[in-house]
Amino acid sequence: MEYIKGLHHVSMSVLPEDYEKVIKFYTEFLGLEYAHQSLGNTLLSFGNAVLEIFPDGDGSAQQGPLNHFALSTDEPDKLMEKVRSAGYTVRDELIDFAPPMADGEYYPLRYGFFIGPVGEIIEIFCEVPVEK
Repeated sequence: MEYIKGLHHVSMSVLPEDYEKVIKFYTEFLGLEYAHQSLGNTLLSFGNAVLEIFPDGDGSAQQGPLNHFALSTDEPDKLMEKVRSAGYTVRDELIDFAPPMADGEYYPLRYGFFIGPVGEIIEIFCEVPVEK
């Protein structure tokens, strides 16, 4: 990764009539902050990356290679409860998982998935600290 620093942004195209609802979901419900608005799109900051939202979708399925995006949190249970309480669909409940890494150590995580306001798949992702 000589030239790569990390994830820069994830981009979504939504129906023009869903644009304000989507912006409200990510800013007011999930608490992302405005990073920039220009050229008809909105960029919202979440940690070290950006969610780019365009109001130019046509409603067609855009499965492509993008499966989902993950939001990092230290409070996965509280966030999932907020999602559930607001009526969003929980696709996969939170689970604890510790896959082995190449060095023989384990990478403990807690994650689950829900469906956003226009059908996007969002992962709640928590790296669980390991006490030594």
